[in-house]
Amino acid sequence: MELTNDGIPLVGLIFDVICQSSCDWHSDVVKSSEIKNSLAHMGRDVSIYKIRKCLKQLEADGMIKRKSEGCPAFYSYEGECIDEGHPPRNGWCLTSAGRDTDEYKYYFAEYMESLRKWAEGE
Repeated sequence: MELTNDGIPLVGLIFDVICQSSCDWHSDVVKSSEIKNSLAHMGRDVSIYKIRKCLKQLEADGMIKRKSEGCPAFYSYEGECIDEGHPPRNGWCLTSAGRDTDEYKYYFAEYMESLRKWAEGE
């Protein structure tokens, strides 16, 4: 098992990043480069090779799966183009087993609490 310099399992750290991203973003698809950037913001320099190796382990464990999410164009009823289509996002997302973990439930509760505070003007 790959460990970070401070002894934390790298696969667990990457799973935490995916859980956070699944709660925060408008899309539940997380790209390898976004995981690398999130780890860099935590002060951890991890190669894409090591990240992909951990992603394959998480996929084999049934926690994540590959996903491609398209962004089609939207048209009004009159046929007017409201929003042009965008290239698809290819990456990783949580499976139902991944969403059943304590890590995901923690980050989801944290996200919902931040939304509650925002809605109440705190």
